[in-house]
Amino acid sequence: LPDMFNYGESVIEKFSKNPVDIIIDAVTNKRYGGGRFFNLSNIDMIAAKKFWDYCEELVPIYIPKYEAVTFSAENRYNFNDYVVFNSLYYKCIKTFSDSQVNILPTNTDYWEQLGTTGSNFVDMQKRFEFNFVVDQKYRLSDFIKKVCETCRVVGFWKGNTLSFFIDQPGTPKQQFSMGNIKPGSYQEDIVPFFDISNQIEATYKDASLDFNNKTVIAVDEERQLTEEVKSSEIQLFGLTNKFVV
Repeated sequence: LPDMFNYGESVIEKFSKNPVDIIIDAVTNKRYGGGRFFNLSNIDMIAAKKFWDYCEELVPIYIPKYEAVTFSAENRYNFNDYVVFNSLYYKCIKTFSDSQVNILPTNTDYWEQLGTTGSNFVDMQKRFEFNFVVDQKYRLSDFIKKVCETCRVVGFWKGNTLSFFIDQPGTPKQQFSMGNIKPGSYQEDIVPFFDISNQIEATYKDASLDFNNKTVIAVDEERQLTEEVKSSEIQLFGLTNKFVV
């Protein structure tokens, strides 16, 4: 993986869940990626570093209290399990071994106490990680697109350089009007309002279900009061929990 902080040609090998590391590995690896055609000079490292930092940033996630189970001293727990103990909420930060039980949440080597707000407890996690097993062939461009879409990022080529644009609030860079658009070059496609989905069914591999499929449904309740249900299905590649910021 490239040394993202130096923007150079140095490479280190390590495990990473950061989507940028995975994309760069796919682009440059000579065995299973595009390394016969591309190298690090084909990556916009400044844009990649912004994307990398965006994914690494710790952000709060608000989890319904019913997602935590009541702690039992007879059970063993796994990393990222949530429990409630003496009316307080905890996250397991170290998986118990097969023989370990009765490690109370007050043991800070194994548990981290979480704050609460209203009907939720609050955890911190990296904004995006990509957990995906590549067990079939993908076109390199399709794989890049799958990773970026999961992170609300657009990957695009500037000539022979892969760059990235993060979909987030920012300062406008360009204004287009009739004064700076070449006559006859502009085309606009408008989707009829009633053709826009009012329900999204998103499927992902849930870690708590042994990475089996789980579907979460997001509904535009206001529109469904007056319209027929118009549902769209999406696959969220690389996501393993539903608490995504």
